[in-house]
Amino acid sequence: MDLLSKFYFNYSKIIKTIKIYLLLAGPGLIVMIADNDAGGITTYAVTGAKFGYNLIWFLILLGPVAYFVQEMTVRLGAVTKHGHAEAIFSAF
Repeated sequence: MDLLSKFYFNYSKIIKTIKIYLLLAGPGLIVMIADNDAGGITTYAVTGAKFGYNLIWFLILLGPVAYFVQEMTVRLGAVTKHGHAEAIFSAF
């Protein structure tokens, strides 16, 4: 194999991996980002005004946790073909 074909093979493999990752994680990321409602925004603003950047370590700690919880929820929905609330209602 010459250099160009090796580069193309590795590049297409990386692009395929990224596409599969975005296909699986994309809905979870959208749900995680879209979870800001009026009460949440107000709470974030008041807490930020009161504590400033003193609690930023807590947000950095909870970011990956929120991501993995959303990813597990999306995977559960992909396997069961039901939403999270529907799976909870059928179980209980």
